[in-house]
Amino acid sequence: MSEKPVAIVLGGIVPHKNLLEKLKKRGYFTILIDYFENPPAAEAADLHLRESAMDKDAVLAAAKKYGAELVLCTCLDQQIGIACQVAEELGLPHPYSYEKALEVTNKEKMKKIMWENGIPTSRYFSVHDVSEVHDAGLHFPIMVKPADSCGSAGIKKVFCPEEVFAAVENALHWSRSHTAVVEEFVEGVEVSVYTFIAEHKAHVLLTSQRFSKLGEDGSCIKCYASIAPAAVSDQVAADMEKLGTRIAEVFGLDNTAMFYQCMVKDGEIKVIEFAPRISGGICFRTIEENTGFDIINAAIDSWIGNPVHMEYHRPQMYNMTQQIHALPCVFDHIEGAKQLKEQGILDTLFLHKTKGAHMGDDKASSARVAAALVRTKDRSALPSLARRVVEGLTVYDENGKDVSVRGLYLQEKDIRS
Repeated sequence: MSEKPVAIVLGGIVPHKNLLEKLKKRGYFTILIDYFENPPAAEAADLHLRESAMDKDAVLAAAKKYGAELVLCTCLDQQIGIACQVAEELGLPHPYSYEKALEVTNKEKMKKIMWENGIPTSRYFSVHDVSEVHDAGLHFPIMVKPADSCGSAGIKKVFCPEEVFAAVENALHWSRSHTAVVEEFVEGVEVSVYTFIAEHKAHVLLTSQRFSKLGEDGSCIKCYASIAPAAVSDQVAADMEKLGTRIAEVFGLDNTAMFYQCMVKDGEIKVIEFAPRISGGICFRTIEENTGFDIINAAIDSWIGNPVHMEYHRPQMYNMTQQIHALPCVFDHIEGAKQLKEQGILDTLFLHKTKGAHMGDDKASSARVAAALVRTKDRSALPSLARRVVEGLTVYDENGKDVSVRGLYLQEKDIRS
């Protein structure tokens, strides 16, 4: 048993590597719980337990066995509920109750509360069985989503009534609570708004425009790139801050990271969904580089109950995250990053997968192998840089075969739209 205080982190994704490193600097003995053999964050942990971070009993048993003083998850949706539940049972610190965690990680509960409190969002209904599907007067196209799944699994855009039942059945399959949400599709520019809630105010640290593509059958929505900050007017930016503060007020959130996804059209904002956490991508890095605010350290303070000092500045650069995708395979390695860095094109390559990981196409995260970070002051140069990154990186499988997907990258038409 370690003489240091023990902190258990749920989920071995890229930003949790940074979380584990910062916990070590604070004097913690760190334990990662993740069922994959070699997730990206594992090398930063003092101990890696190959258990499911979604198995509440396994997490609770580990926390008791190692005498954990902290059980946390800062960047994954469903695992936050497990962390809060275990922390609550053991009397450990956590930023909000397990009941609150359920409200903000279940889309049915979230949409109901937003709708009842006047937070602008799309019209919807929820079902627990395909027999409950009804004509609610929603205008097509519509989105069908599991109420609680990971990695965009089970989400489908539906264009006609004949497709609804199959889409709902699929969403129910992916939902842990066997619940599906059916909502109107909202047109506009998709923006992620990254905030930190301090003293009941949403401080907008950074905005990011997301670029996504649907699979051929309308499912498996893949975000292939994002640009931060997003190209929004000063008025929309001010409205985003007010809306973030309103969400925090309605859900009773304070002293926590929070981001929300929204659609912006003609100056109007409609919330798709939100989460009182850090996004699971590499926004932890782009936020700090663009604003000077260390959101991972702030999240640790949030979990242990320390007040967070809000000091940050406006972005000075454009940060583009170009996602690197691969065909279904067993991943081995990527080549080309060194040359792109030497050419001044690539800032950093973050691997979502490690050697031996199975790549799939059943959900958005299954096909993403890496995130390439590009920085520039010239927004118009981003499509050219994205193309050079995708062409310059080669993904290989365990047999040495090139399994790169080169058609998904930011293009000029994206930034003109």
